[in-house]
Amino acid sequence: MSSQKHHFEPLTWLRGIAAFLVVISHSLRATQDTYFEKDEPVNWLVLRILDLGTFGVLLFFTLSGTTLYLSHTKQSNQLNVMSFYIKRFFRIWPAFAVSLMVYFAFSFVFRSLYGEPSGHWIERQFLQLPSAVDFFAYLTLSFNISGQLGLFNNAYWSLPVEFQYYLLFPIIILLLPVLKSLSPILMGIALYLAFKLDLGLLSDSRMLMLGFTFCGGVFLGYIYRAYVFHLNQYIGTFIFIFLLSCASIVTNQFVNIPNVPVLSNTWIMLGLIALAVVAVILFSEIKLPKFITNQFFKLGEFSYSFYLYHNLFIGCAVLFLIQFNIVDAALRYLVVIMIGGVLSLYVAYKSYLHVELPFMKIGSKIANR
Repeated sequence: MSSQKHHFEPLTWLRGIAAFLVVISHSLRATQDTYFEKDEPVNWLVLRILDLGTFGVLLFFTLSGTTLYLSHTKQSNQLNVMSFYIKRFFRIWPAFAVSLMVYFAFSFVFRSLYGEPSGHWIERQFLQLPSAVDFFAYLTLSFNISGQLGLFNNAYWSLPVEFQYYLLFPIIILLLPVLKSLSPILMGIALYLAFKLDLGLLSDSRMLMLGFTFCGGVFLGYIYRAYVFHLNQYIGTFIFIFLLSCASIVTNQFVNIPNVPVLSNTWIMLGLIALAVVAVILFSEIKLPKFITNQFFKLGEFSYSFYLYHNLFIGCAVLFLIQFNIVDAALRYLVVIMIGGVLSLYVAYKSYLHVELPFMKIGSKIANR
């Protein structure tokens, strides 16, 4: 087994951890809100520590950059651009389009059972009826350019961002023979400068602000392939746990963060921590219990569908709370995590088997022609 193949496994279970953090975070959002006067809001410290949904998304961006570089380029750093685009399209768009139709159908159920809007986190994605223009913007993954955010599924915001990074990836690879490791670094800097200049190109500028995570992931893949370097496994494990703790501290503002230009932005700080986490995974062997990494590895394999569908079932769980008037904090969270987590796991696995994998095979066949 090559060293490169050896590291795809931890990158996959790290992707599973990222998906898990997103679901924990959104489940907490749904139960921090109260739908009846007697509802007990959930605000437990242990859940706040794990409230790392934003960090999980930034891990996804970083992992995408790293895994795309390692899986789509060879030692010569050459890339079949058309093949790459075809495979990425069939990897991302079909499963997304199917989930979009499911969310649209579910929104009618949600509106009929939810009641009057109260400004809660769960509401906009299901209560606002999208227009034909909105549908087109979402289906084309262009709604962060000129469209309404938060419709259908508020987790969708990251999908056009990641797809646009895919469009930039061949440019980074094309410049590698000339610029070497500077190619992804300069691309990340260029995206951030475009964000700071505020040119008004995007209605949601996070694609520009967070481009350094994807580009940094490509950089890590390049360095991993070019150099042989390994941390002691115990040092690596300690750093890994320390970095996750830092992400929680930054997210929850448990300590006062110094006002440093650029770095004082929470998104930027979490993005830098995500880069550090992926670097530790690449350059050391993390010693976690095998049972835990095995479960997260399985989740990592169908984490995309899990990400797509979890808010649908959290919405179902909220309707359950309302219809049965469940007010106890512990019971409220148990309902949401069981329906939003466990049921979405089952549906995500089925989506992976019957939507993701078949279309990935179609994409590979077309690309290989």
